[in-house]
Amino acid sequence: QGRGRIGATEELARVPGSALVGRPYAPLLPYFEAYRQRPDGSRWAFRVVGAAYVSTESGTGIVHQAPAFGEDDFQVGQAEGLPLICPVNLAGIFDERVADFAGQFVKDADKGIIERLKREKRLVDQDTIVHPYPHCYRTEQPLLYMALSTWFMQVEPLRERLVDNNHKIHWVPEHVGSGRFGNWLENARDWNLSRNRYWGTPLPIWRCDRDPTDMCCVHSVAELEQLAGLAVGSLKDLHRESIDAISWPSRAGGTMRRIVEVFDCWFESGSMPYAQNHYPFEKKEYVEDNLPADFIAEGLDQTRGWFYTLHVLSTALFDRPAFKNVIVNGLILAADGKKMSKRLKNYPDPGLVIESYGADALRAYLINSAVVRGEPMKFGKNAQDLTGECVKETVRVAVLPLWNAFNFLVTYARADGWAPGPEDLGPQPLANPQDRWITSRVGSFLAELTREYETYELSNLVPAFLRICDDFNNWYIRRGRRRYWRAKAGGDLDKQQAYATLFRALVAISRAMAPVLPFLSEFLHQRLVVDTGLAGPGEDSVHFCGFPAAAEFLRDEELELDVEVARSVVALGLNLRERERIGARRPLASVTVVSHSPAVLERLRRGEADILGELNVKQLQVSGDDTALVDLAAKPNLKL
Repeated sequence: QGRGRIGATEELARVPGSALVGRPYAPLLPYFEAYRQRPDGSRWAFRVVGAAYVSTESGTGIVHQAPAFGEDDFQVGQAEGLPLICPVNLAGIFDERVADFAGQFVKDADKGIIERLKREKRLVDQDTIVHPYPHCYRTEQPLLYMALSTWFMQVEPLRERLVDNNHKIHWVPEHVGSGRFGNWLENARDWNLSRNRYWGTPLPIWRCDRDPTDMCCVHSVAELEQLAGLAVGSLKDLHRESIDAISWPSRAGGTMRRIVEVFDCWFESGSMPYAQNHYPFEKKEYVEDNLPADFIAEGLDQTRGWFYTLHVLSTALFDRPAFKNVIVNGLILAADGKKMSKRLKNYPDPGLVIESYGADALRAYLINSAVVRGEPMKFGKNAQDLTGECVKETVRVAVLPLWNAFNFLVTYARADGWAPGPEDLGPQPLANPQDRWITSRVGSFLAELTREYETYELSNLVPAFLRICDDFNNWYIRRGRRRYWRAKAGGDLDKQQAYATLFRALVAISRAMAPVLPFLSEFLHQRLVVDTGLAGPGEDSVHFCGFPAAAEFLRDEELELDVEVARSVVALGLNLRERERIGARRPLASVTVVSHSPAVLERLRRGEADILGELNVKQLQVSGDDTALVDLAAKPNLKL
């Protein structure tokens, strides 16, 4: 206790903290002195107890316990049998038990409490400590930890089954299921499923106002009508304002009235698979036969929300998981790393982003980002302030290449009067190796996408798409451009097959990428299939069409490897030209390629025409030696 001025103390003795346990003390304020002793005369409150969570790193190592305000305090109070006193209502206002400050918000009373302690010379020290404190994210008002009487669902006895059923779920990314979610299940505690709100689904529990142990959980509207003596079918609305007044006599001579609590909204979300089908009153077999669901997706924050409540209720009711596959996306944060907030307006206007770059570009960018791998991502505040103009870059690398390939086909087909027929949607014998190669590449692309879709690995979709677009624009169309420059398509089988191959590939790619680029894919489908009269029954939209089968595109893996080797050589050769500052328009006499693999050397010979054409050289030499000579001299005839 202070002696005179603030901060003045008198040292009486030095003892370990354990020596103080059990000692009584005088409360600083008199409001709850009645709890000093139990009715049997033993000490109840205002005594020193021990607790493992208290340290000497800050302060004195002795702290005040208020069991109704804080989880640690509550646990200590329960262990020590301390009284649970809560003189504060749900609005944070002191009640009449705190006479001097009744009607005040607890934080507003701080100043008055300090003044009283000063006046009564009970204040040893006064200081302001700055530390993090939880605030309401909407109003920025400080939150109060307060013990409330509430309703729980028993979860702890289900832990083993919850863990076992989690092993049956395919998580993307996997570490969320085995780590964050799995760890939460292993330590699952009983679920507090009630809330003190006005809005919400009322808990269907009626309780006797005389005997609190007399309770009734109402299972249906029909049962409630029967218990309350209401006409059958008269109860149409189950919101609080319609049912809170419903009551009936209890066995103890009192009245059965509904408890005031409503359900935690996550209980309702977790009940979705059954509640949306009015289970068990309707569609009982349908619900049970279609559980678990094939696929769900939500954010990382739902590991303790929707994912958890779905899993708990499904395990409790049916002893099986609620879903087979789940994609967990990370959180999209503001540019400064904070949570996006409508109040703070620290996010880009979605309408402006879409108007500036298109919905497909935004969608493809997000699908290709760390978000679909369960990782956080910062997003710029303005449409022009996106990190590295990433959405704009997606337009360049993902949207425009497909559009350019389509535009190339339409431009030359219109000039030639070529139009596709039903036969062009199916496989045909192809004489030109370029057509066979791109057909094989489309088949490989479809096989890859099928695997990624089936394993829900969305982050691999756009990279695969970018590779096929590169094959289209930077090799197939580039190397085959002269095929479209010939005079007429009518009698030129090679030219017709070039059109048909390009057309068929574009149709397949637009269908495969429809989930990623829904608007561009729909546009291509309308122009290529619907407008040309080739849409089958039910194919008015690309999103109604079946996914293209990879098996319908004849694969030639050897040809794909041949082109891969040729393109690697071309890339190296163009780098050499750039390093030596020799433009691609200037022809060179020869290029020598070195490889120790006989198979690669053979592939080089088969790809000679493409290599010579792309590098603009007159002769390809292959060598198995370790040295090679590139002839960079400008010969007179080549200059000419």
